[in-house]
Amino acid sequence: VGLSLRQGVGDKPWEVGYATKRTMHDLLNMDVFLELMQEHQPDVAAVVFYGSDNLAHKVWKYRYPEEFGLDPDKAYIGEFLDNYYREVDRFLGELRSLIGEETTLLLVSDHGYASAEHDTNGPERQTVFKPRMVRILEFLELESPTEATVASVSTRGYITFQGEPQEREGRLEAARATLGGVKGVDSGLPIFRLTRTDSGQLEVAIDEEHGDFDEQTKLESMGGSLVLSDLVEVEERAGGHSVEGVILAQGPDVRSNVRLPDTHLVDIAPTLLYLLGVPVAEDMDGRIVEEMIEPEFLTRNPPESVTSYDELILQQREQGWEEGDEETLKKELEALGYLN
Repeated sequence: VGLSLRQGVGDKPWEVGYATKRTMHDLLNMDVFLELMQEHQPDVAAVVFYGSDNLAHKVWKYRYPEEFGLDPDKAYIGEFLDNYYREVDRFLGELRSLIGEETTLLLVSDHGYASAEHDTNGPERQTVFKPRMVRILEFLELESPTEATVASVSTRGYITFQGEPQEREGRLEAARATLGGVKGVDSGLPIFRLTRTDSGQLEVAIDEEHGDFDEQTKLESMGGSLVLSDLVEVEERAGGHSVEGVILAQGPDVRSNVRLPDTHLVDIAPTLLYLLGVPVAEDMDGRIVEEMIEPEFLTRNPPESVTSYDELILQQREQGWEEGDEETLKKELEALGYLN
């Protein structure tokens, strides 16, 4: 509540409201994480600070207004990113107090952020299109949750149809026909790219190959005329991901004041397994980052390995891995750019 009062939005730009909402959302996640840590005392736990990525896409250009040719008076919007990192830092202090000095703490980013992705010339801007799934459900005249439910993963939306198999199939085909009939007035081409998933969901994405869009692009459908923003969120982003990320480590067996210039994201899993006393699979990507570990600990605990954990994974699937879990994980990895 204090954060909401300090960063009250009033009639400020929409990014201010978004920054407040995103920060408070992640603060709630952090509080829940601390509660679960105290209750369950797990051997390994992880929490994601998603705002460091999502919020940066929204306000980075205001953090460095001179690079994007913006009014310096808008720089206060960029300060919300600084405030977000201060809240994360405060949380890390609370977490360190909770877990104690005998627990290893790692802070890892899967990428960095910069005004120009991959060191290209000039600051980058992107326009991202996201289907408004709740509005699309209303457009299809489907009731939630009795007839269908919706979800979003990055720039894709998913409709899960309810009812008996024949009802679900009928609703899916009707939705596919209705959404497939939404076309640009000028281009005459479909706006949506529709895919039926293996689990029977309808995946909804924007077919950007069929023309240049903006919020006021006129559309036509079987139900009449509308504009793109009625069914699609148009998000303007600035900056992009950098290949230079961050890894910070602290713990009883971690060396102090050591730089790790040759460390890669795939090295994190083997290193965590080693610190947990678990053999590292030989078919895993990456390596144990021995440079971050105290030499005495390495001497007392020489790394061990196994050929593979594939058999164990197969056993876990046979004992109750749900088919839907794998598909959901695949969608999330695709949305993050790890799978094509």
